[in-house]
Amino acid sequence: MIKSLRNTAAILAGITSFATVASAGIVYDNSTTYLGSFTDLGNVEAGDEINITSTARTMTDFSFEYYLSPGSSGNETAQLFIRARDGSGGLTPGTILYDSGTIPLAGLQTAQGFGTISATGTSVALPANGNLVWTVKFGGIEGTPGAVGGEHAGLLYYNPPTVGSSFDDYWLNNGSGFQLVDSSGIVDNFAARVTAVPEPSTIALILAGAGALGAARLRRRS
Repeated sequence: MIKSLRNTAAILAGITSFATVASAGIVYDNSTTYLGSFTDLGNVEAGDEINITSTARTMTDFSFEYYLSPGSSGNETAQLFIRARDGSGGLTPGTILYDSGTIPLAGLQTAQGFGTISATGTSVALPANGNLVWTVKFGGIEGTPGAVGGEHAGLLYYNPPTVGSSFDDYWLNNGSGFQLVDSSGIVDNFAARVTAVPEPSTIALILAGAGALGAARLRRRS
């Protein structure tokens, strides 16, 4: 009987671990094909509207890629926001679902100026329709955007997404509200990856099923 209990406990522990780990997955991924350019907009908030095809709606990890010109002064920052598109009657980015706070960029880039920022271990409830907007606000960028000299920073253009989808435009907030921008000559999608798990209630159902299986095993052996 003791051996049976130990075996059953081990099986349940394995099922629980498997259910939790296996349920996590990449629900959006646009990190394969770099288009050779970045936004270079200076100290404004800009980002991409993306669509998640999976039913998982609790975000655990988010990462994005960016560029900061080598030799910058060292006071540059970035701030990541994840928003629902529920502003202006569902037409613009609105409710902030996640705010990374100010992230100092000094020392985070390669010698060529490329970097990746990751928000890990989060538990962010994403919109039920799978539509969200992620934006980044750079700070401390000195000089005129796009001009020769000065400092340059921005999000990297990547396309196409390999998981999920995104429209060929991006959201820009220059202080007077969000507006859509469609650049000519390039697809306006940015490098990002999102990992999510099902809602806690869904995981609970999986574990409840595992518990029932273990209980049935005990009854058969008793």
